[in-house]
Amino acid sequence: MASDRIIEIVNSLRNFARLDEADYQKVDIHEGIESALTLLSQKYKDKIEIIKDYGNIPLIHCYPNQLNQVFMNIISNAILAIEGEGSITIKTELC
Repeated sequence: MASDRIIEIVNSLRNFARLDEADYQKVDIHEGIESALTLLSQKYKDKIEIIKDYGNIPLIHCYPNQLNQVFMNIISNAILAIEGEGSITIKTELC
């Protein structure tokens, strides 16, 4: 179980940093959100429920490392804004 957790964290770090993918490209934003959640999990586990409502959206053109940093900052700010217990809802949809 511990080794599975380590593998999950390492994969999330690799996805989050995307050091080898600094170029503009098509990515699945849900992967970036999941990576940020995994890396921040120690800050919210046992006190904050994460509610994910992911829509069926296409890949988007972006700079993945910059977008992942945005997800990390938004989620981190949401965690810090909750005093005690609470929930964070993350929803994606095609407009």
